[in-house]
Amino acid sequence: MASTPPDTTDPAANGNCSASVNESLSRVERLIQLHEDRPGEEEFYERLGDELQTLHALMRTHHPAGARPQVSEEDFTPECVSDLDRLCEEHGVFLGITDRLVRAVESMAGRPMEDQTVFILKVHELAAMIRRHEAEERRLMYLAMWRDTGGES
Repeated sequence: MASTPPDTTDPAANGNCSASVNESLSRVERLIQLHEDRPGEEEFYERLGDELQTLHALMRTHHPAGARPQVSEEDFTPECVSDLDRLCEEHGVFLGITDRLVRAVESMAGRPMEDQTVFILKVHELAAMIRRHEAEERRLMYLAMWRDTGGES
């Protein structure tokens, strides 16, 4: 029996869960943008719920609860280690927020328009927080690479 090769077009299959999280987040944002003129549609909230569930699953894979990379002073300055600790703590916060959004989206189509607007704003806020978080992670990675290749701290 032949094994099926991994899907090389899927970043998660290639070990690049961060790209998958960003792609899923982009799909959430596009979905919201496409439906801004038609809020309240049940089909929209079903699709949004599916994508939020995918995002949640990808984040659980990319950022397991309590996981923290092992680093030394040679890799990072004390300030960067502090930033890394803070970023690692944010992973659990994002999972919690996404979980609450996944549960809330199920009943959103029947809710008053004000509730739907607040819900969409919370999804936008999550997206902005994740994008900021990913940018800070990349900054730390580049600082570590800079130091590793002889750059000043």
